[in-house]
Amino acid sequence: MTKAPLILLSAAALLLALATGPAAAQSSRQAPARPAAPAATPAAPAAPVPERTSSSYGDWVVRCENRAAEGTTSASRICEMAQGVQNQQQQPIAQIAVGRLARSQPWRLIVAVPANVFAPGATRLLPEEGGQPVPLQLRTCTPANCTLEAELTEALQRRLRSREGGMGRIEYKLANESDMSIPVSFRGFGTAFDALQREPG
Repeated sequence: MTKAPLILLSAAALLLALATGPAAAQSSRQAPARPAAPAATPAAPAAPVPERTSSSYGDWVVRCENRAAEGTTSASRICEMAQGVQNQQQQPIAQIAVGRLARSQPWRLIVAVPANVFAPGATRLLPEEGGQPVPLQLRTCTPANCTLEAELTEALQRRLRSREGGMGRIEYKLANESDMSIPVSFRGFGTAFDALQREPG
């Protein structure tokens, strides 16, 4: 399993649209002149918030990034939990992430795979052998990759938590209509998801 920076997933359109808005304007009024008061002791500067953080939970990583909305100095904190998948040559072949755009939005399970997906074919997650497949919707494709996604409902959350330590797989067809299977580890899924839910944003 590999770790990819959050910026890679946002570039792949996995999670991340920043909520932007105009900064609140503050009006000021000129007050009458007053005698100068003794200078106040300056407060100690607040400890800076790390621009990026990550914590590992089994085969999952919870990673966060502070990003300033365009045209403002205010920052938004964006978090996701993710794991990377390599082939036998240790080359990355997929990124799997869980996140949401805002607290009012549902959790999403999103997968980025190489851009050779056969669009009419079925794409699905199989959390366990012989279990009911979870359909994955093909959302977008770019020259770099394709993204598949499903809503992480409460029922699916419980199902994936129950797979602690187990393996599942993602299945889809390549452009030549051959079958592709990508392994998914659920080791640490529950603790990573709990940590993700504690993050702001």
